[in-house]
Amino acid sequence: MNKDWMKGYHTANEHAGYHVLTDCGILLVSGMDRVDFLQRQTTNDVRLLNRGTVLPTVLTSPTARIIEVFLFFEGDLLSDNPAEGREKTLLISLPERHQETTRFLKRRIFIMDRVDVDDLSEQYALVNLFGPGSGSVLEGLGVLPLDKPGRISAAGFNGDVILIMRMHGMLYRGWGVVIPASRLSSFQVGLEALGVSRIRREGYRIIQVEQGLPSAEHELTEDFTPLEIGLHEAISDRKGCYTGKEVIARQLTYDKVTHRLVGLRLEGMLPRGTMLYADGKPAGEITSSVESPRFGHIALAVVKRPHYDEGSTLEFYESGKNEAQIRKSATVISLPF
Repeated sequence: MNKDWMKGYHTANEHAGYHVLTDCGILLVSGMDRVDFLQRQTTNDVRLLNRGTVLPTVLTSPTARIIEVFLFFEGDLLSDNPAEGREKTLLISLPERHQETTRFLKRRIFIMDRVDVDDLSEQYALVNLFGPGSGSVLEGLGVLPLDKPGRISAAGFNGDVILIMRMHGMLYRGWGVVIPASRLSSFQVGLEALGVSRIRREGYRIIQVEQGLPSAEHELTEDFTPLEIGLHEAISDRKGCYTGKEVIARQLTYDKVTHRLVGLRLEGMLPRGTMLYADGKPAGEITSSVESPRFGHIALAVVKRPHYDEGSTLEFYESGKNEAQIRKSATVISLPF
């Protein structure tokens, strides 16, 4: 393993680390009809959003498959003049999807909708700061950390407005910082002066798996529904229609969520897509697999009921289900590891 990679990983577990999500999208939805527009597109009740809160929500297909996952917050937080942001909502999208998502949302605007969708991704960066010392790091930068998940506040940094979020645990851990792209380098210098190491992509993914957090590339995809991946906080059962609602309502009402994202302890490294079996029958598939310095070979998998209970033993074959291959086992673990 790369020495720099290991340093960032261990610093994050012992003190604090940061990861720059340079490919995350920052979208601006503005106009008088923006709340109604967003309400009919996504799974959560957008009317619950107020100044100082972050709301997770999912954009789903007609069959309730995941298209996009957002964090919403009020746009006036990024403005020196709050009155200018009263008809604006900001969305943090999944990595590498902002261009496609912007086009998708624009196609959903009706001719009478007073709504605009703009992609601000090149103007801002998202920094994920986490670890036991994260709160003291923020204080060292002159920023008061928030005490509850789902909260957001504005702060000053080098003459610009930045946003500090206490992140929702189902997508991120720790704090998120939305910062103008022009200030990113100086912000990183400030973090590293306080003993915070940058976590490279490889280390960040291992930490995500250890924490049981789904990724845009592997779990937050159209292969699964939000409930199968555990995004319950992003779904309201008390709102009106949106694409995919019928399927999600049936899953909730009739206990139709028959798959669940779980952790696995493995005997060795396995690729994404490896099929899992119970008593010789298909029981699920591996979605992410890493070698953790702390836990060894571990994975995330979407597994069928009843085999997703902690302690269940599943089987896999290194080259597909072939009795001539060596059969190995994996143990289901509750998340996080």
